[in-house]
Amino acid sequence: MKELKLPFVSILKSHLNEKTPLMQFVIGPRQVGKTTGVGQVTRKYPGRYSFRDDPPCWKSYFLNSIVDAVLFKDILSQHKVNKPALFRQLVELLAAYSAQKISYTKLLGQLQERGNVEIIKNYIQLLQGSFLFMPLEKYPPKKVLQKSSSPKNIPMCPALIEALAPEVDKGRRFEAYVGAELIHLNGELFYWQEGHFEVDFVFKNFQGKVFATEVKSEKSKLSASLQKLMEKSPQIRPLIIDEKNVSKLVDLVS
Repeated sequence: MKELKLPFVSILKSHLNEKTPLMQFVIGPRQVGKTTGVGQVTRKYPGRYSFRDDPPCWKSYFLNSIVDAVLFKDILSQHKVNKPALFRQLVELLAAYSAQKISYTKLLGQLQERGNVEIIKNYIQLLQGSFLFMPLEKYPPKKVLQKSSSPKNIPMCPALIEALAPEVDKGRRFEAYVGAELIHLNGELFYWQEGHFEVDFVFKNFQGKVFATEVKSEKSKLSASLQKLMEKSPQIRPLIIDEKNVSKLVDLVS
């Protein structure tokens, strides 16, 4: 059977063949052929695609051709960044704190370059607008609580963790991956905390259904934190995501 050539494939190829190719984002509704089209393109680029079997070469390529090009050239050339060294350190620190809640003040205290909280917030907004990092706010989504709460940082591309912060443990990486997948879905994503009780994610889908989601390495019972949140908000549905059911994530939050 003759393979169907999707319209955007030729456009994507032309962009990747440019002298200095930029990171490309393929965005659209579900089930329209995004994955198929990208697969058609990658088969034509054996040099780069073959790196998938050579982790050191892939990491070097990812850092030099994508991270440096997008983060430290494209963004800096299109936006006003007065402290490039601070911006770079912030990116590395955000990767190290993947899927963790961290205050702006604590971020600032761990950076070597001098700055202030407003600069940190501005730089995080730049990264969010570039679809690279997403700061999650606290649930429930009330403006007063959001402004005072510390954001939970999710890298939109999990490969950023491997490239910039390989010391991050497997559990945090898996949680960050699930968070990134939820962000890509049609809905809103938060985290929840009250005292020592904390739930990894609270996802509200486009239908208004709310799911309190905890990420575990293996199947487990409802935690005390999930039970606490459900007592406060009975309409919220509990959900535990592990390595066995993560492939069904879209269906589980529908």
